[in-house]
Amino acid sequence: MNGELKLSTLIIGAGLIGVHIAKEIKERGNEDYLILAHKVDFNYIKKISNTSESQVIEHDASNSENLSRIIKDHGIQNIIIAAGSLHPAFKKHPGAAILNESRLMLSIFAACNKSKINKVVYISTLGVYGTSSERDEETFPLPVSPYGFTKLYNEQVFESLAKETETTVVVIRSTGTIGPNPEGSGNWMSTGLNNILKLKKNTIPTLSREAEYLDVRDLSSFVIDRIHDKNSPKFDVINLGPGYTAYANEIIAELRELTGQSIKYTEEKFQDHNSVVTLPIKKAKEKYRYSPKYNIKQTLSYISDFYD
Repeated sequence: MNGELKLSTLIIGAGLIGVHIAKEIKERGNEDYLILAHKVDFNYIKKISNTSESQVIEHDASNSENLSRIIKDHGIQNIIIAAGSLHPAFKKHPGAAILNESRLMLSIFAACNKSKINKVVYISTLGVYGTSSERDEETFPLPVSPYGFTKLYNEQVFESLAKETETTVVVIRSTGTIGPNPEGSGNWMSTGLNNILKLKKNTIPTLSREAEYLDVRDLSSFVIDRIHDKNSPKFDVINLGPGYTAYANEIIAELRELTGQSIKYTEEKFQDHNSVVTLPIKKAKEKYRYSPKYNIKQTLSYISDFYD
């Protein structure tokens, strides 16, 4: 593959988050990135980020030899990991989901060990905290689900990478991220909202009475800021969220206004209203000057515009 285009940032994952990260890079006046994913929706990628097909590789990244070759041939210096199994996969086939995601992360770890990678940004989840009310970055989390266990394991894999190599690693524990999804992809929160705005359905299966919804554009912007940050600690964990919770009734009101339909929903039975605690993002705000730009109304409008 000699003569390949040199592209310094590799985005692993072509779903909601990965493609919006590409969008963010491009909006900052840079074309210096490559998207790698085992499944690619070129129409979605084009519509969101206007990325050319020459900057997209549809290939399984869980083979470290293939991944190492891609890194070498394209001169990759930074890796952003926006791929992994989501809740639906863990609910249906927890063992397979854990195995597949673990294989992917170990492949990335092995490939990074063979190459001189400057920085890795791994997008994790607040799910690592489990039901603990202590959810600051300095508290060791205690996950209670296969999803949370797997994400915490992945974090520790990349902490080892930072300790054993010259690579700087940033782990971002984000709240539920929402935006216009590619077909058949996205977390349950984002998928439900997309179905309402895309299919004009009048029923959303379940909706939390109160939850945090992070606009994918806020997450993408923060990720690219970390890539450009020359003063990053060797290993850092950062919580990221909107800084507030949104209530189901206000989301439904916005959806009704956007669709013109009388939308109904089922409230999640397992949610304890008194247990909702906003993810603390003090570190992101004070150390990294993070300030979320989009509120839930703007996010829903963005999703709606995507389908118009």
